[in-house]
Amino acid sequence: MRYLAVDPGGKRTGLAVSDIGESMAFPYAVLLESGAELIGKITEIVRNENIGAIVVGLPLNMDGTESAGVKASRQLAAKLEKTASVPVFLFDERLSSADADWKLTTMDLTKDKKKQRQDALAAASFLQAFLDQRKESIPKPHIIKSASLMQTAQEAVNFFKDKVQDALAHRGVFNCAISGGSCPILFFELLAGEPSFDWSKIHIFWVDERCVEPNHKDSNFNLAYRFFLSKVAIPAENIHRIYGEKPAYQAVEEYEQEIRRHFGLSQGQWPIFDVAVMGLGADGHTASLLPGTEVLENQTDLAAQVYSDAVPYTRITLTVPTLSASRSLMFLITGRDKAEIIREVLTYPLRPWQYPVQTLWPAVEKMVWFVDEDAGTWNKG
Repeated sequence: MRYLAVDPGGKRTGLAVSDIGESMAFPYAVLLESGAELIGKITEIVRNENIGAIVVGLPLNMDGTESAGVKASRQLAAKLEKTASVPVFLFDERLSSADADWKLTTMDLTKDKKKQRQDALAAASFLQAFLDQRKESIPKPHIIKSASLMQTAQEAVNFFKDKVQDALAHRGVFNCAISGGSCPILFFELLAGEPSFDWSKIHIFWVDERCVEPNHKDSNFNLAYRFFLSKVAIPAENIHRIYGEKPAYQAVEEYEQEIRRHFGLSQGQWPIFDVAVMGLGADGHTASLLPGTEVLENQTDLAAQVYSDAVPYTRITLTVPTLSASRSLMFLITGRDKAEIIREVLTYPLRPWQYPVQTLWPAVEKMVWFVDEDAGTWNKG
């Protein structure tokens, strides 16, 4: 992905671009336009140069406090995000002008030519710092890569089986929350064929659900029932589904009550699922923690309803603190279309508002990602 750096100034705006490998930053241009014309020009460059994201310089004072130009940079960033339709980041550009001045001293240019290049060099300076910072290490989940989809599913079942045995040995009951999507189908089928489980001691909850009838083709409950639950001897009272066919507020309230009843929770306590089984969307969401939705900041409820124009149906999801309290967070991530989002999610800095799976990063030591060969191409090349 290519980045475009924007260094806003009073009379001139410096631009820089990165290579597609996100390793090097290069001065690009200095624009003299302002206002709507500047926005339009930058938007045109984004489209012509196949830019994937914009980095706007934030002119902080040397002591880290905000200078008078910070407000203008934030406003510019907001306008660009709306018109250019790509992610926009703000990045500290305190030392970029000094770096540009130093580089200009080594160039045999006239004073006017140096002034023309200074802003573009400054943009390249903080864009390079931004790219370098992204390469820094962030805590990573335990990732188990397998050569095929079947092997991935089997590895996941083996992990799940170990967690069941551990829970039954230490607590006499196993509580898990499962999700939907295409990734868990083979996992569900293998679970249904596992002969060693005592289903009378296993309780199934759901990580999230769409607000549809239980027999709807897009129902997460329906998926699990067809490929898994209808094929095993699990008592009906051990299946704790979300009643998505009811009004969302009512379904949330009843689901929270059911969780509290089963786990014996008082107000302010969180359930501890032995395993929460999730996936990873191509946009970085997990469960129904969707980009730009209020649920990402919900730190008080066990479950919540989620509205987003980006997806069909209202959703109901376990919240970040509920999921984070689980003993294990198990992810099934398969397909070549997931390789890019894995790379983004595992790249510094964390951007949980953009990639909601990162809201669970405080619990990253509990995460185990089961990844097939196609999804595992994120770290090749």
